[in-house]
Amino acid sequence: MTAKQSLDDRLKVLHDKINQAQERLSLTGILTKDYHASSQELKARYKLLKKQLDDDTATEESHGHHVGDLETAVSAWLNSLDLDY
Repeated sequence: MTAKQSLDDRLKVLHDKINQAQERLSLTGILTKDYHASSQELKARYKLLKKQLDDDTATEESHGHHVGDLETAVSAWLNSLDLDY
């Protein structure tokens, strides 16, 4: 691996991290009480919450805890609450 390849790889990783941070920041605050979200923004918010729920479930199951349908439903409901009101 040359120094240029190493630099290119590091720049690509940095680029990906910046894009992820921009996506997260664009979703921050889109569901406040005065904001009317578009369907595209709601779909993006759903994907973000679904990924968070799946990650939480996987974490609990990796620790040997069974996560049933009730726990999943309650966690999804809690994630859907808009606490800005």
